Amino acid sequence: MTLKLLTIFLIVAALAAVSLAGLFYISRRWPDGLGRIGRALVIGALVLVLLTPLLFLAQYFAVDGLVSSYIDQIQDVIGINRFLAKALAAIFFIPALLSLRYLFSLSSRRRLIGFGLLTLYAVLTYGFLWQATKDQYFTRAGEPLKCFVVTREGVTFRDRAGTDPATGRRCEWVTAEILPRLKLLESKLRSGQSLVPLDPNRPLQFFSVATGEPIIWYYRTPEGDYEFFDIPGFHPSSGAALKPVNEDVLATWREYRTRRAEEQAKARRLAELERTRRLAEQKEKEKEKEKQDALLREDQQRREAEERQGRERAAAEAKRDAHLRHMRSLLNPTASKPDQTLALAIRPGQNISDREVLEFTRSLRSSANSRLRLDSNLFKNQFFIEGYFDKVFNGDITPLTESQAFERAAFIMVGAQSAQCGDNPVASNMKSCTIVLDYRIYARAGQPIARGRIQRVGAGFTPEQAKLNAATLLAEERGEALLSAVVREMKNESR
Repeated sequence: MTLKLLTIFLIVAALAAVSLAGLFYISRRWPDGLGRIGRALVIGALVLVLLTPLLFLAQYFAVDGLVSSYIDQIQDVIGINRFLAKALAAIFFIPALLSLRYLFSLSSRRRLIGFGLLTLYAVLTYGFLWQATKDQYFTRAGEPLKCFVVTREGVTFRDRAGTDPATGRRCEWVTAEILPRLKLLESKLRSGQSLVPLDPNRPLQFFSVATGEPIIWYYRTPEGDYEFFDIPGFHPSSGAALKPVNEDVLATWREYRTRRAEEQAKARRLAELERTRRLAEQKEKEKEKEKQDALLREDQQRREAEERQGRERAAAEAKRDAHLRHMRSLLNPTASKPDQTLALAIRPGQNISDREVLEFTRSLRSSANSRLRLDSNLFKNQFFIEGYFDKVFNGDITPLTESQAFERAAFIMVGAQSAQCGDNPVASNMKSCTIVLDYRIYARAGQPIARGRIQRVGAGFTPEQAKLNAATLLAEERGEALLSAVVREMKNESR
């Protein structure tokens, strides 16, 4: 461009110098007879010679500047190669130049055609530029082409900044930092999604590093708290418009956050103290409850133990009552005068049968004192089978007291008979048997009044006969001595 200007300057300077030199020469050399008209004609011819190339140069450079500007505009808008932009410019400018010839024609019809062609050229040119730039937000130089207005329905883009005539809101120029956020906001609004506040506890970048513009918007709640969003729009709960942050807002927010952190720390300390106090009270209540529960358990256990002991005593008493009834059932009914009765309970032992025992008791009854009545049927056979006789014989008189035997007989003798038989040393055709009686005699007081062993030998042709004779002799010869202790005790009781 500098070379073109220099060339134009040199050409104009040369033409001006030639014209001035011609005029000077004419004014000096031409004769006076030419007259004023002649001089004017000569000067006009020189001026025409001077202006003709200047007009052609001016037209050339004007057209070249217009074409270059148009090429730059197309390349800037579409972003294509410069030569392709020149080709597109040629497509538009060649018909435009032809229409200029028609516009300055002497024919009115041609001028009308030229005017129509220029109008069509202008419409097509600017329509093409609009179509190419309608979806662009920035020029190649980074200048914004559109402004934006945020509404509740979405984001509206306009071509001129200022007040939006449809919403009455201010239309702000789009920047490179805010454009992606506007796209995100538009997609959220169209899909019905709500804006989600950012976490203020995480690091937030409030301003653009490149331009310093705010890239975070805020909403202040009625309680004084701040909620931050990374896209503009409206608060999802209150519907209030979000505002861009600034240094004053951030300073107020930081002060509020510091104050709130102190209040929360104080509240936590108070809550911890209250929790500690409640825990102490709870522990004290638990201890008191455990104490009361322990007392209740002890009382319950005591009652249960008493009830169990009562049941056990009742069961034991019932068992004992049943046992005593059973023990009483082991006795046979007897006659009156129990004070003068001696009950006999003799168990057959080795080589002894019931026959020998009956013979002994019969003979003993015959030799007894008239005041003493012998009863050999007081005890039933079960008394012997169930082992109660063995207990009494071994010194335990519990079966006698439990069966109330002393209410039937004042004296009770228990004994065990056994026999040992062999050949008679005198007569070879006879047998000899020795009967032994181990006995115990108990008085009503339960004390033994006599105990010992008596024995007697008897002879007979058979062992059975020998044992019967021995039993009879044992009762006749030893019976009085055996019963003497009973008689003495009876006399002592009568005194």
